[in-house]
Amino acid sequence: MTSTEVNNDLNITTERPPFFAEVDELPPFLKQKYVPSLDGFRAFSIILVLIAHISYNYNNDTLAKYGTFGVNVFFVISGFLITSLLIKEKVTYKSVSLRNFYIRRFLRILPVAYLFLAVLFALNFIFKLNLSAASFLRPLFFVENFGDHSTYTLAGHFWSLSVEEQFYLIFPFLIARSLKNYIITAIALIPGILVITYVYFHLHTQLLLVDFVLNVIYHLLGNGISIILIGSLAAIFLCKYEHLFILKSKYIALFQILLMALSFFFFNHRLFMNINSTISALFIALTIIYTIVNKDGFIFQILNNKYVRYLGTLSYSIYIWQELFTFKQPWANLPYGNSVVLNLILLAVTAVASYHLYEKYFLKLKARFSTVK
Repeated sequence: MTSTEVNNDLNITTERPPFFAEVDELPPFLKQKYVPSLDGFRAFSIILVLIAHISYNYNNDTLAKYGTFGVNVFFVISGFLITSLLIKEKVTYKSVSLRNFYIRRFLRILPVAYLFLAVLFALNFIFKLNLSAASFLRPLFFVENFGDHSTYTLAGHFWSLSVEEQFYLIFPFLIARSLKNYIITAIALIPGILVITYVYFHLHTQLLLVDFVLNVIYHLLGNGISIILIGSLAAIFLCKYEHLFILKSKYIALFQILLMALSFFFFNHRLFMNINSTISALFIALTIIYTIVNKDGFIFQILNNKYVRYLGTLSYSIYIWQELFTFKQPWANLPYGNSVVLNLILLAVTAVASYHLYEKYFLKLKARFSTVK
């Protein structure tokens, strides 16, 4: 597809911005069966989440806040990968099967998430945790991000899964129908979300209906959707302009370290209207892009080390189960029940067993509905 379109009736040639055009050819990074480095970033993210949740036990706010940074990395990866795969399917088959997309998402996310809730339900009786019905219903229907987290529920980490599921309900439709409309929507939404966030936290109207609407819009859009959209736009940009991100090998590692340092810097500084998280996510996205495209340097080697990749493969399993082992363990009153080392070992065993003995069955089913490899 060219960047110009000709109106035959009026003999007028109009410029069409290439970034808004459909992708009609697979970029080199999507011709691979496996997108490199993403599992390495997942490993990095889950380590940050574990450190943050463990640090709550020691009231270490400095370390605790990096759990949110780790989740933001997950969000960027999620938006990047989902968008890349949808574009790959659309280019390869000239259409997107939303039915197969939702079946794949269902088989990847729901089985282990619901197993966790079933186990938590049993632990609630065994250890008399006195968890409310809402503590189960919100994560069950993936609306945990609408909940009041003043009381810890042991399923509070489902807020991020809820954000992702709500993203999946809306945005793949736009990508499947028109990449141009999706890009316009995403670019318009990101600053809009920042405004909504500011209004939600600073300008309560005292009008119940208005506050209710603001509350709904904020929880639908303000808790991570903008971060996922940044990852999604990064995938689109890389699909169109991959050649712009190729660096000479001797500069790659230095540049990647600089990008990650900048993402930490902006994450740590509260700017007007909470734009720090958005700027941080931009640098996270750029770091991911440069690491995918440039395969030289020690950072690429670390992220693609087989042990690091395996940890990344287990990251979703670890994320689902970690809440039981890292903070306010149900068995904390038992001997060694709150031992960090023992609980981390139990978490590792649980995650490995969950993945290999349970989740892999559903992953094999999921593979049947994969249209692109």
